[in-house]
Amino acid sequence: VDCKAYRNSGTWANATWSELTDVSEATINQERGEAELVARGFSEALFFSAIMRRGVDFQLVYNSGDTDYEAIKDAFHNNTLIDLAFLDGNVNTNGTQGFRAEFNIFQFNVPQPLEEGSVVDVTVRPSARSTQTPTWMEV
Repeated sequence: VDCKAYRNSGTWANATWSELTDVSEATINQERGEAELVARGFSEALFFSAIMRRGVDFQLVYNSGDTDYEAIKDAFHNNTLIDLAFLDGNVNTNGTQGFRAEFNIFQFNVPQPLEEGSVVDVTVRPSARSTQTPTWMEV
């Protein structure tokens, strides 16, 4: 699998994708809450799935001046939305799939190591301010 991350600089409907080549590691976190149902007549508790919670943690090479790095940094500092997609292949290849949403950035941790390159830890989650529904997209 040749996973890739992308930033959209266009609109939701007419996306202009830019590959985030400085992303080194990414994890799409997905979980559903659970609701428990218990009644006196039951011999055991029953469960059903509830609301989906998704987000992405990724590492981004510190690259001041790079357009995509600056867009992510600015979205964090200005508390603005950013349209990102985390896919299992090229965004232009049929069958490619992954998670897309307009995200808020919740963490943008910039280490300053003495002897190594700096890799920024970023956490994003779908924004409640978005007019778009987060989606598992397939090209």
